[in-house]
This record gives sequence, structure tokens and C-alpha cells, in this order.
Amino acid sequence: VTLFLTCLGALTDAQQTSEQDLPTLSPPLHAALYPEVMCVHCVVPLWDHGYLVHVEIDRDPAVVTMYDKNGKKVLEARMEPADAAKVSIGSAGTTRAGGIVAVGGGIMTDGSSQTFVVKGDPTGRVMQSVRTADFYLEQVCEATDSTVWALGYGATNHVSAQADKNVLRHYSFEKGLLNSFVSLDSIS
Repeated sequence: VTLFLTCLGALTDAQQTSEQDLPTLSPPLHAALYPEVMCVHCVVPLWDHGYLVHVEIDRDPAVVTMYDKNGKKVLEARMEPADAAKVSIGSAGTTRAGGIVAVGGGIMTDGSSQTFVVKGDPTGRVMQSVRTADFYLEQVCEATDSTVWALGYGATNHVSAQADKNVLRHYSFEKGLLNSFVSLDSIS
């Protein structure tokens, strides 16, 4: 009996040690539900500067919605250039002032197909836009000087050896493309 109790004690100690060695997740600092932004086959929303940003591809491909950290809708805006006929937003982020900056493409009123960056104010009104020519944007963020940085790819990257193959671009709403960085060839 003593041998049995000694073995049982050693087995119990081994089980306790192994349970203590298991990795655990830390508790969340903050949690909120956003059921409005989750849907099957939708783009996953982005978290930017304390806001959840959702491109509304299921309702209207030009609408972007912002939610605060508690899940409250704080802004919903149609993010399109003034001369747009039909557009689709691909990604969006927040501005330092509490507005939305978004990237997308579409058909303009003159019939041309364009890609663009648009910036709205905290009320949702589009204030500025810049065309990005043959550059397809995937991500965007606003810099402290109100210019924007965009990550994407050029439509002519695989067609021409002389094409600008940089994937990171810096835009000004007043001056257009300021510069481009990080060649696709250096990362692929």
C-alpha cells in the first residue's frame, strides 16, 4: 500500500507539473463585439488608430464604416472622388483628424478607369483625392504631414523592364506621386 501511495503521489506531481507547463493566452485588455462587420466571404475589417474600419463590400462597395473601441458606429462615408461614376474601395484606414482615408478604383464620369486615394473629414465628406495611374493599391495610411503612404503594385510590373516596380509609394493630394520605394524584385 505504501508503494502504491508513493507511485500515485509521483504520478499526481507529474500531472500537475505538465499542466503548469502548458502555454496559456493572456487575458484580453479590451473586448468588444462587432457583429455588423462580419459576414461570410467578406474582407476582414482593419484596426487603425483605435478604430475598427470596415469596407462595406456586401452593401455598397464605396462605403467605409468606422467603429470605436466599444463597437459604436462613429462614421459611415461614401469614399469616392468627385468625378466618380462607379467605384469600389479595396482598403481603408483612419486619418489623424478622425476621418477616413481609402484606396480603390472605378469608372469615372468621363468613362476612364482610374485607381485613387481619397481622404474624408470626420463628418464623412470627401475632401481630397489623388489618382494613382497604373498603381493598384492594397493598403494606405496617412503620414503626420497629411500625405499618404500606399502599398500596392504596378499594372505594368510584368510587362515592361523599365516599369517602376516599387511597391511602396508616397503621395501628396496636391502634388500627386512624390516618390516610390522598395522594388518588387528585391522582395520576390
